[in-house]
Amino acid sequence: MKRTTRYGTVRLHVISGALFVLLLFAASSCVRPPERAERYKAPRMTPPDPQWVDRTLHSMTLEEKAAQLVFPWTTSYYMAN
Repeated sequence: MKRTTRYGTVRLHVISGALFVLLLFAASSCVRPPERAERYKAPRMTPPDPQWVDRTLHSMTLEEKAAQLVFPWTTSYYMAN
């Protein structure tokens, strides 16, 4: 059965499409979030081993220790578009 309105059948299709989208949105809002998101916890960081720190510092030369304090500052632009 074909229904027509003052503007024809197009208006009826727009209203039925909007109703479908509204019902789809209402149904999707009732879905529970995945349980994996609830179970995930970030791993805890362990404190550094003091013996490893001492051993590493003693094995480094003065130049290597100074290099640990310096890092270059550079500017750049992201060009991939």
